Amino acid sequence: MGRLDSLDRILTNRRSRRVFGTLDIQSLSQLLWLTIKTCRITPTASISGVEFRPLPSAGACHVISTIVIQTADAEPSTSLYENKSHSLLSLSPVEDVVSIRTAVGSVLAPGRGTILLFAADTFKLADKYRDGESLAWRDAGVLIGGLSIAAEALKLSFCPLGFSGHELVQSLLQSERFMGVGGCIVGARVN
Repeated sequence: MGRLDSLDRILTNRRSRRVFGTLDIQSLSQLLWLTIKTCRITPTASISGVEFRPLPSAGACHVISTIVIQTADAEPSTSLYENKSHSLLSLSPVEDVVSIRTAVGSVLAPGRGTILLFAADTFKLADKYRDGESLAWRDAGVLIGGLSIAAEALKLSFCPLGFSGHELVQSLLQSERFMGVGGCIVGARVN
């Protein structure tokens, strides 16, 4: 069965893992590349055009941006994943990391893991859909599902967070344009 056998093993073994070691930059890069990178964009009359990524999105809008909070490094950081150039753009001062860890820790202790928060761009959503908020939540579910499968394939610990993260997203991006639609913690596996 070859590849199908490998996929079956990945899907069968996939589970939430709640103990996180430090995620190295190569593993983070692989995870984001496999799931969130922009493959191509076809221009249209809408704000964002039609965007193609590995995981599907309502109307190919891809309204969700990913905020990466690395807390275990010697230099904690908050960054926005730029999916078109596959790079991290620095967001805010490091002192925000403590408050982020505290807020996330009320749901699940991040340990040495990397926190990913999902921010839905309500302007992009409104450009294509009227009353489309539920589509952002569906896209977030697809994103979490895809990330969890990729994390399992990469042998990483992964667990979705049971909160919207809305206040954190608005604070980090300093804009009411963005709506928090969940997040997760990912890290190296700890035996």
